[in-house]
Amino acid sequence: MAIGTGQVSVTDIGTELGGAVTGKASSNGDLKFSDWSKKLWKGGPTTYASFREVRSYGSNCTFSTVVAAQGTGLAGMNAAPYSISEWKGYTHLFKNGDASTGVTRSTIGRKPTSAYAQRVSGTTILSHVVAAAQEDDYDSSSSFEFGTVSARVGISVWAEKSGSVVSIKLGNVTGGGYINGGGDTETFVQQLGANDGADQTTSANTTGQSLPSVTLMTLTDATNVTGCSVSLESGLPSFGLDGYATLRDSGTNAIFSGSKVVTVDHAAGTGATSTTNLGSTKIGYDLCVGGAFYFSEENSDSVGGSMGAEFTFTATNSANDTMDQHMVTVYVSAAADAEFSYSGE
Repeated sequence: MAIGTGQVSVTDIGTELGGAVTGKASSNGDLKFSDWSKKLWKGGPTTYASFREVRSYGSNCTFSTVVAAQGTGLAGMNAAPYSISEWKGYTHLFKNGDASTGVTRSTIGRKPTSAYAQRVSGTTILSHVVAAAQEDDYDSSSSFEFGTVSARVGISVWAEKSGSVVSIKLGNVTGGGYINGGGDTETFVQQLGANDGADQTTSANTTGQSLPSVTLMTLTDATNVTGCSVSLESGLPSFGLDGYATLRDSGTNAIFSGSKVVTVDHAAGTGATSTTNLGSTKIGYDLCVGGAFYFSEENSDSVGGSMGAEFTFTATNSANDTMDQHMVTVYVSAAADAEFSYSGE
């Protein structure tokens, strides 16, 4: 829903913001209209956003609609004199569509509905889909009727800040046994192309031993963005073994269900999941899928997982007022396939 471009009323704004007006009252209970304006994080890819979101990858994105009436950057709606006319044409997008959160939300990529549908060969994909596949073929009279096949995938997604630019990036997991590929493993990558609209644009599949390191999105002129935390969206799909193999974690060698999400750079212990002073320390997660598949006879098996990394940013406006939080959710998916073949004499 968008606020009309004609005469705007306080009721129109309250209806658009919904639960976001919670806490925006003075001590005597009166609504403080200026707080609605100066604390609102205008998200989205236009120059009228409080901190413009520039996407390099990930179509099928969602974000609030901000137009010229709201002013450029932290000017206009976020600064005095807080004219009611500045709300014309504005559309507020809440986290998970829930107005009670009071948090604006943007996304990168397509939210998964089925783990199987997110495979590289599928027609429905996320911002980045990685699949690793390895086949080992043992030729012996009797000694190799069983064997272990390694197929593993690691995807890191994190936020960092350099100068006035906040970046959300994606790349390989470093260490911990989940560096992509290894041995004869083939790693296939499919990613959504650059698009701030609703259409899906897909780059060509690439095959290799590593995941290309890319910047998914930046927040520009973001000196005032100082805080960042990351959490996981619940309810995203995964799939486990079909029962033809047992699986061990490539990092710990423990029996493994197939996928896990851990703090970014978990092997080195240098990442984090929250900070009040965003800088070079990575804030994010590693998605680790697959490992060492043990087969008692020739067969194949696979595992897969997906992740919605929810980055929540905090900032101040030009008057140093704490603004409402803003979330950017990044969707990624991974699958690991292993096949063991025996051709005894």
